[in-house]
Amino acid sequence: HSYPYIPILPAQLLEVLSSPTPFIIGVHSVFRNDIHELLDVIIADLDGGTIKIPECIHLSQLPEPLLHQTQMALSLV
Repeated sequence: HSYPYIPILPAQLLEVLSSPTPFIIGVHSVFRNDIHELLDVIIADLDGGTIKIPECIHLSQLPEPLLHQTQMALSLV
């Protein structure tokens, strides 16, 4: 499968964030309040170092050893 990756989404296209398909889209922090209203979008704040997962999204944990390898790789970033 291939899904969209948009490094920085222009302000005029913020409605794309309501798309029913998986995506990775960068959004400038000035639009933070606009995107926090989205109910089914996982938000990774790269500047603040936080991830917001809405209650309606259920993620299972990665199996070992993949979980440990992923945590180690992310800790280097």
